[in-house]
Amino acid sequence: MRDTAVGVLGGGRMGAGIAHAFLLAGARVTIVERDNDAAAAAKARVDQALAKSIERGVQAEGLEVQVSTDAQSFSECALVIEAVPEDLELKASSLARVEEAIAPDATLASNTSSISIDKLAARLQRPERFLGLHFFNPVPASKLVEIVIGAQTAPELREQAQAWVKQIGKTPVTVTDSPGFASSRLGVALGLEAIRMLEAGVASA
Repeated sequence: MRDTAVGVLGGGRMGAGIAHAFLLAGARVTIVERDNDAAAAAKARVDQALAKSIERGVQAEGLEVQVSTDAQSFSECALVIEAVPEDLELKASSLARVEEAIAPDATLASNTSSISIDKLAARLQRPERFLGLHFFNPVPASKLVEIVIGAQTAPELREQAQAWVKQIGKTPVTVTDSPGFASSRLGVALGLEAIRMLEAGVASA
């Protein structure tokens, strides 16, 4: 990822964590937020995460995230990851706005944990350049990243996304777009079994 330009739309806890991961991998990272106050808060989150990395002995001196309120700041990015709240309309409109600002060959990704990638892709002009990159909370401590492949995702993006995830020190698991993807679907099964165990008196809650 060294010197690769990466964008993150939304600098909340998840967005800041994603930005931090790519910064540590050597990428040039820009976060775009809705207003100046939100942008300043996003920068503060990333700066704090970088300071903690330095305390742990990680080589993070001199790294700095760029923040903006203009999606045009993503114009040179090879990858932009949307990390706004989990709302279909908000994500769809945000992704469409970013798509207008990035290069035709750039990759656009959503950090959604549950919304269908195909539903989001249906609102885009270039669905073949879109996929899911589902990071887990907290991002710094979580090694797994789900790569969610939509029906129209270009085949070459699968390998590219896997390489990006490995380059930031995380483990990719590639899944096709389906309700709950892999992790949430397994979580539901585990939760149901826990309920059955409680009902059967196997263990206390």
